[in-house]
Order: sequence, then structure tokens, then C-alpha cells
Amino acid sequence: MTLVSMSGTSQDAKTGTCSSQYSMKLTGHSRVISNIHTGLTYYKLLAALGFLTVGIHSLFLLNGSELFRQTVSVALLVATFTLSTWQLIALRGMK
Repeated sequence: MTLVSMSGTSQDAKTGTCSSQYSMKLTGHSRVISNIHTGLTYYKLLAALGFLTVGIHSLFLLNGSELFRQTVSVALLVATFTLSTWQLIALRGMK
């Protein structure tokens, strides 16, 4: 079982180990609830991190790494790029 604290970190109930897998998303969500301006900044940061992820993994793909030539890997890159673009377009009109 995983517990999520108010700070956005998750903790495994059995082992007590913390991971910040969802930390950025939960922090952004809590910022939107408390203050729309800082929350929008976090959401834009998440979209930018999506583009950074696509860029880094695309370099591995272009360098010929077999792990990144798999159909699922390429599909995930396309999905991440599409969703990051969609997120920035959706946030464009919000202030």
C-alpha cells in the first residue's frame, strides 16, 4: 500500500521508503488549489519536462540505441510530445 503525504511524496506503507514519482504532479495540483498563478507555473514546468524527456530520449534513438527503437518506446515518445504540446496549448489562455 502506498501513502501520499501532503507534501506530495509517496511512501510505501510496508517498507517506509519514499519516492517522489508523483511529487511534482501533486505539488502542482496543490498549488492550483491554493494559488492559481503558482499552480500554472508548475503545470507549465511539467510540460517543459515532457519536452526535455522527449529530447533526451530522441538523442538515444538517433544514436542507434536498440532499447529506444522498440515500437512501445517510440509510441511513448510521440505520446509524451503530443500531451506536452496539448498541455501548453491548453494553458496558453490561462493567467
